[in-house]
Amino acid sequence: MLILVVIFSVSFAVFYIWFDPKLPFFHLQSFSFRHFNVTVKTDGTYLNVATLTRIEVRNHNGKLTYHYGGSDVEVSAGQDKGIELGSTHVAGFSQAKNNMTTLKIETKNNQLVEDGVGPRLMSRYKNKDIVVNVEIRTTVGVEWKGWRIKALRVNIVCGGVTLKTLNRDMPKCTINLLKWINNHG
Repeated sequence: MLILVVIFSVSFAVFYIWFDPKLPFFHLQSFSFRHFNVTVKTDGTYLNVATLTRIEVRNHNGKLTYHYGGSDVEVSAGQDKGIELGSTHVAGFSQAKNNMTTLKIETKNNQLVEDGVGPRLMSRYKNKDIVVNVEIRTTVGVEWKGWRIKALRVNIVCGGVTLKTLNRDMPKCTINLLKWINNHG
C-alpha cells in the first residue's frame, strides 16, 4: 500500500511540474438590463425583465485544452439571490491553450413578485444599486494531445456586486469545486 501511495505521489508531482496546470479564470465582464419594468395590477405586482451578461473565460495553460459541457445559467438580483431575473442554457465549447473566450448570456423573465418588492427593485435599478448574481453550472474536462481527462461538475458564481461597481471593475468569479477560489487573473 505504501508503494502505491509513493508511486501516485511521484506521478502527481511529475504531472504538476510538467504541465503547470492552472484553473480557468472567469470574470463578470459586463451586465446590462435590456428591459426592466415593474407593473402594479389588480392581481399583483409583476416584474418583466431581460438581461444581457458577458462572462470572460481565460485559459492560461500552455499545454492543456479545456472542454466545457452545456451550461445552465441563472441570473438573480439581491444579496441572497432572492429575485430570479431569468435562466438559460449555453451550449458547450472547447477552449484552446492560452485562449480567451467571451460568453454572451441573455435571459428573460416575467414574474409575480411581492407588492413591496417591485417598487424597491425599481428604485435600486434607477440608482444602479441593484445587486446582480450569475451562477453557472457546467462540467469541465481537460485534454492534452488527444488524451482527455473525464469532465467534473463545477459551479461558477459571479456577481454579488451592484451595477455601479460593475462600471468600475470586472469582478472575478468563484469556482466551486472542492471550494477552490479563483483568486488570480
